[in-house]
Amino acid sequence: MFKRLLATSLAFSLFSLSAQTTGESYTALVEPNYPPFDFSDENGIPIGFDVDILKAIAEKQGFTIEFIARPTNEIISGLEAGNHHIGAAGFGEDEEGNNLLSAPYAYGHDVVMTQTNTQKIAHLADLSHLTVTTQDDTSYAEDLLTLFADDKSKLNLQKTSFLAFREFARGKAEALLGSRETSEYYAAQFPNLTFSIHELEGARYKKYKLYFIISPQHAPLRDKINAGLQQLIDDGSYQKIYQQWFKREAEIPR
Repeated sequence: MFKRLLATSLAFSLFSLSAQTTGESYTALVEPNYPPFDFSDENGIPIGFDVDILKAIAEKQGFTIEFIARPTNEIISGLEAGNHHIGAAGFGEDEEGNNLLSAPYAYGHDVVMTQTNTQKIAHLADLSHLTVTTQDDTSYAEDLLTLFADDKSKLNLQKTSFLAFREFARGKAEALLGSRETSEYYAAQFPNLTFSIHELEGARYKKYKLYFIISPQHAPLRDKINAGLQQLIDDGSYQKIYQQWFKREAEIPR
């Protein structure tokens, strides 16, 4: 269940991968605010786990790939129109629009992060007595707006996932709702922060498979991406790339 961003505009940047190729070249649109899967460095160049996996797939399959940072809604529409080829933004099932899904390439997890010694949080309703932060214009925010419909004074919505995490790290919110992978990535930048992670019960918050999306006008590319991904898994490259970004052993989705 990818937490889809609703923002509609963002400056974009390009990055091109060179390799020995068959002459085929594709463009990949990637979300710039979903670390460590997809984000942009200080120069606006797309980086992250998804970018490195797609680079490695391109090398295995002998094509070149250019990365363009775009918000999620523009990724979907850009591929549907056939203007670009691949999309990466932590897409879950049924979030591809009219595009095609690759084989699953990773798992995502939605969690609550609290300061250490806070009581166990098992359901969204357990947050009702806490001050909670999350990124605005996401389905996390939609869930919390429903929970706090009668009193929004305990809800702290922020423009980006990093700003939400910073509110939590500074003690301005008692809990954070968001992606486990993104929250742990930010937590590494606050070495003195102590926290607990709570996995919510229920189908809406179970771990979910992540997919690349492919333009339906370039359907044969899906087979190349799937074949390249399997090559990375088989030769151990996938595990090395995952370890680099997540600092733990990969759980490869099947």
